[in-house]
Amino acid sequence: MAAYDVMIYWDHGPVPDTVKGLFKRPTKFISLGSPGSASGGHPNFTLDVDKWGWPHPIRNILSQRMAGDEPLRVGLLGFSASVNGVRRLLSSADGLLVDTAIAIDGITCEKVDSPLVRGAYLGPYVAMGKIAAFGPAAERVGAPCYGQKLVVITNSQAAATTPSMETADACSAEIAQKVLGGYPYTSSPLPDRMLSDTVYHPWTNHAGAITWPDGGTTSFAERTYSMPPALKAYDYVGDFCVLRYANVDPTSIGDHRYQGIVVLRQVLEAFVVERWNRLSPNQGTCVVV
Repeated sequence: MAAYDVMIYWDHGPVPDTVKGLFKRPTKFISLGSPGSASGGHPNFTLDVDKWGWPHPIRNILSQRMAGDEPLRVGLLGFSASVNGVRRLLSSADGLLVDTAIAIDGITCEKVDSPLVRGAYLGPYVAMGKIAAFGPAAERVGAPCYGQKLVVITNSQAAATTPSMETADACSAEIAQKVLGGYPYTSSPLPDRMLSDTVYHPWTNHAGAITWPDGGTTSFAERTYSMPPALKAYDYVGDFCVLRYANVDPTSIGDHRYQGIVVLRQVLEAFVVERWNRLSPNQGTCVVV
């Protein structure tokens, strides 16, 4: 029986093949495929997680997809709507097993002034983000640190999918405030790859049109990104990072696609590959120590 780090994701935002080869430790990449659609034509990632068996979907995914091999670190990756699947996995009884959570341009929340509702949507990221930012208690008293986590959240300035939902930008800002608010902190410099990357630039989003589930259509012009869009704001403390990008495309479509193709790769390389190659699994959150 071999032992592997594991990255779980959906076809909606997969780990690119160019990135898979950069992981130096044995790593399995588990795609959960594409979920069916709910009412309105949108894929339902919450139900897709639940089909693995609640409240232990991660344990069940690992037992069914590891082919008898042993899991070490577990990472979750979501882009756009599949970020809802990441949230659902984190909110399960297996959430504490997760070492790494990456949410690319998709965190959302109902636009209501209810701590209960907002906690259900954003709480899993806040809870894991506090550990990622400030570390387990042992680290703060100078003892060796184990059980550290990595959380990276990014967003464009895309509009909410419906008027009843918050934008990803508003949700990212709220998570950062709840994780870091009340603590004195200074954000660390971002990895060079996130600021001046020339590997994936220039990148062009070709002109086209999108037809939405409600029948509406949005057309967008061709747009070339020679450099990453400007950052509206960012927070980077410990292994907790929130990157809130400004838009280049007035329709937001180019920026959303840029997030799912370019930013997703940058985040995986600059944060996940770097961390998983540098740290042994049991220095992070390891399923088996």
